[in-house]
Amino acid sequence: MDSTVTANIVEIVVTCPSPESASELAELLIQERLAACAQSIQQVMSIYRWEGRVENEPEARLAIHTSARLVEEVRAAVDQFHPYDLPCFLVFDVRTSPGYAAWVAEEVK
Repeated sequence: MDSTVTANIVEIVVTCPSPESASELAELLIQERLAACAQSIQQVMSIYRWEGRVENEPEARLAIHTSARLVEEVRAAVDQFHPYDLPCFLVFDVRTSPGYAAWVAEEVK
């Protein structure tokens, strides 16, 4: 796929306790130019072990598109503003089109 490139763009996945908290976090990251885009899936069911108990809770899944160089700044913002003691924070390198990569680069710091 010649028109697809790897361009230092990442997707960061964060789960939040509600769609509202996901939207608030997304807006903060966009306002601070730490992300170009954030997509929220309103409800996913998360099943996990926490403090010795198996939990089964609805959450919102937030996919954040940003530059790889901003991962630590995004992590700091999530740590500061997220309501969980230990939020999910997964980082994926992505392959994207040159146009989308340029747009992300333009929208972030």
